[in-house]
Amino acid sequence: MTANIAAYLSGLERALVESRAVSAYVILGHEVTPTDGKIRVRARLADGGLLEFFEYVALDERGQSVRLKYSYHWQAANGVLLRRWDAVNHHRELPTAPHHVHLPDGSVEGVARPPDVMTVLAQIETQLESGGVIMNRRISPAMIALVALLIALTTVFTIVSKFPIPRTAGGYFNLSDVAIVFASLTFGPWVGLAAGGVGAALGDIFLGAPQFAPLSLVAHGVQGLVIGLLGRRRYTRPVMLLAWLAGALVMVGGYFLGEGLILYQPGWPPVIAGWLMAFTEVPYNVFQAIVGGVVGIPLVLAVRRAYPPVDQLGRGRTWTE
Repeated sequence: MTANIAAYLSGLERALVESRAVSAYVILGHEVTPTDGKIRVRARLADGGLLEFFEYVALDERGQSVRLKYSYHWQAANGVLLRRWDAVNHHRELPTAPHHVHLPDGSVEGVARPPDVMTVLAQIETQLESGGVIMNRRISPAMIALVALLIALTTVFTIVSKFPIPRTAGGYFNLSDVAIVFASLTFGPWVGLAAGGVGAALGDIFLGAPQFAPLSLVAHGVQGLVIGLLGRRRYTRPVMLLAWLAGALVMVGGYFLGEGLILYQPGWPPVIAGWLMAFTEVPYNVFQAIVGGVVGIPLVLAVRRAYPPVDQLGRGRTWTE
């Protein structure tokens, strides 16, 4: 039985090493009796989660394992358990098949790469991939799809909510800040940078104001970056408000400076006409930023309550013991 358990443990370790979902693991201990064995393994997942296997192995003459018990925990990067996945403290018996291994003495017994453990790891890999978690690849297909979706969302918000600002050179009020605040606080700074900058710039192009697209790319892009850096995964209203305020200042200030330079025409009487026109848009941009925070922050909290797995979307390789 000892040789069988040793082979089973070796197979379990190989399964953990080969899994793309596992960044590290530790064998916490195992006990072997003449009839069965108990193995406890803790694995660090690529998204910062915690997976614990409690193996109860009973092998017959064919070397077949019959039971697996596991607990699946998710942790935040700061070590705080923000939520629990449906599989936390979820114990189940999984059907397994004999899987023999050739031992050094020439005999054939034991179980290698336990099929039940591999089933669980495969499910976790699929779950992490579908959530856009960065594992062995720097960028997953799910992450690309997520960013593209949020860029499109920001563009649509910009287009459908256009309200022209009078006495300006084509300036307009829109609700793009709602999408930018949501994307940045929920999915982080780099997603916010892409969604805010590219989405707002595309909105300018589609609305017939391509001259403002470079400015929107910078102003809204940096706005999303700042909000994401300051407020990412810190789901307290004061922190989110601070992040939103910093992003709002970046957006309003960026548009004022950028439009002052774009609209400045030396031949105009007076030469400060461009800056005056840019100043005319400041109250509208402030109001646009306020609407973004008033709608975007509650939207972040509501989505997180309704769908807790959104926490894991876009996360990278982080772990705190």
